[in-house]
Amino acid sequence: MAERDGEVVGALIAGWDGWRGNMYRLAVRDGYRREGIGLALTRAGEDYLRQRGVRRVTALVAFDDETAGGFWEAAGYPADREIGRRVRNL
Repeated sequence: MAERDGEVVGALIAGWDGWRGNMYRLAVRDGYRREGIGLALTRAGEDYLRQRGVRRVTALVAFDDETAGGFWEAAGYPADREIGRRVRNL
């Protein structure tokens, strides 16, 4: 979580299932974007996962979200069009 003056301005969920690391739901509040907060949260998530022995991380990003895709590409997470996800709503 990223804070400024006591307010939450960004958050990232980083999880590990014992085999692979995943990053979900990176969000930075409007007005605070393009200040490095998203990248700092991403690197902190990587550090958290690395400390647990993770060697591969997946960032879950909607294929049609060009803004998010550009961010993740710049952060070193190229798109992998060969692997897809299947989702079921319960």
